[in-house]
Amino acid sequence: MDLEYSVQILQVTHGKEVPSLRTPLLREALEALSEQGVLSDEESARLSKSYTFLRHLINSMRMLRGSAMDLFFPSQDSSEFAHLARRMGYSRGGPLDSSEQLRVDFETHSAAVRVFVERHFGRDSIPGAAAGNAADLVLSDQFPGGERCHFAWWWLRSS
Repeated sequence: MDLEYSVQILQVTHGKEVPSLRTPLLREALEALSEQGVLSDEESARLSKSYTFLRHLINSMRMLRGSAMDLFFPSQDSSEFAHLARRMGYSRGGPLDSSEQLRVDFETHSAAVRVFVERHFGRDSIPGAAAGNAADLVLSDQFPGGERCHFAWWWLRSS
């Protein structure tokens, strides 16, 4: 919802001058925001991927629980979380098991949305304490590009 509402705010802010922003489709709005220079192409693509991932996660949780009402994320050490990872198509193999792959992807996509909201609307627009994860640092502007890659590699190896 943070992503959807934030994009809608940008649509309202810039939509008077930019007719292509007057769309109910989030991916089209992200593309139009990128074309207008409000978002970089990289940020737009990252947010589109995050939106796709988070929608898939929500739909998988609904299927897992048989209800659209309960969308609380299961504990990451629970069998329900492992089942959710399998439902989303994660499989064993590689250095991370399916649950760990889901956790890393969730943290990465959630951080992408937090960084976007904070960059465009300020830290005060995000409720709660200024907490995050390593993905927040990797996606932030605090590290030069090469250092981000080294940090990302270290984070994945230590997770």
